[in-house]
Amino acid sequence: MSADSRVRNYRPLREAILDSMKQVLVALRPELMAQRTFHSIDRTVKDRADRTRTIDVAALDIYTVDLQKRLPGTSALVCSEENPGGTTLTNSPELPNLLFIIDPIDNTDGAIHGSPCYTALSVYLRSCSTAIAAAVGDFFQKLSGKKSYTFVKGD
Repeated sequence: MSADSRVRNYRPLREAILDSMKQVLVALRPELMAQRTFHSIDRTVKDRADRTRTIDVAALDIYTVDLQKRLPGTSALVCSEENPGGTTLTNSPELPNLLFIIDPIDNTDGAIHGSPCYTALSVYLRSCSTAIAAAVGDFFQKLSGKKSYTFVKGD
């Protein structure tokens, strides 16, 4: 299956984003739960102007590596608040048609105080100027899949 056909057939895309999201939830949920209890979320910053926490960067890294593994050969750009310039999934010199826009941990500050926090991912297809998929997962719900919400074009 070519990279282009994977974009047109949205089922592999749905599976990839949900599986990648589950990897983030499984990997970071215990740490967030512990930090939620003790109010000790790592406040490491990359520089004075950047308040990104290391746990946000860890979540983004999990997404990037997992999407590369699940969508091999797919030309895509992974963007986030933590990495606004983005990371390409392949070594293509052109701006990819497929954009993953990720908020690895939404409401990290609130999580320190016991508020809910989420992970969110949107997929945008530049050639159609539209979002073709999105998913939101809740870190503090059981990982049964019942608290992950998705949209995939054509479903």
